[in-house]
Amino acid sequence: MAIISNRPILNIVIGLVLVLPALTQTSTQTSNNGSLRKQIDLAGVSGSLTWVASALSAKGVPIGIEASSNLREIEAAQTINITKTTVREILNEIVAQTPGYEWELSDGTVYFYPVQSRDELLQSFLALRIARFNLPHSSNRNQVVEILNGVEEVKLELQRSNSRLEFMVLPDGSNSNSKGVTLNNVSLKQALNHVVKNVSGISWWRIERLATGEIIVTF
Repeated sequence: MAIISNRPILNIVIGLVLVLPALTQTSTQTSNNGSLRKQIDLAGVSGSLTWVASALSAKGVPIGIEASSNLREIEAAQTINITKTTVREILNEIVAQTPGYEWELSDGTVYFYPVQSRDELLQSFLALRIARFNLPHSSNRNQVVEILNGVEEVKLELQRSNSRLEFMVLPDGSNSNSKGVTLNNVSLKQALNHVVKNVSGISWWRIERLATGEIIVTF
């Protein structure tokens, strides 16, 4: 009686399990590198980190900013001048002219974060895990605020740290609506990144903690 072995099929399955994550990672890296090589015209744009970053976001680059405890003082005396043209070069120029700041690409969003005078409470707040974040299709800017305010983990963390969360929604003259997304087991930072990638009219976010203890999220 002939014996048919399933070992070749098993080997193929094991090979796919090992190779597919690597292919996915390579595809993601290629996409990220492509977005960083994109040519952007910011000629004549100058100002603070937040001003220049928001101008960059208007060119289709999603932005997130974590404010250090002294960012307001830095920005008050800051004038960033942009001379480069690729996204990567522009980002490097921004942090070179912003003391104590670096940038990284996180969830397809450029994230500016402090390496000096970092607010530990803000850092912990952004790392807060959310079991389920649901952004319904066609949600507008004000509805996004309501959704974030209603996240149970956020409310519990604010109570624990005796903090208050406020949102500043800046007018931009456009009618925003979302593509709709549901995320499971994500950080608050990841949720904010997905907001700027999936809601038209919201292209950047910034979070800071005031001396009074209030946490302000600006869109």
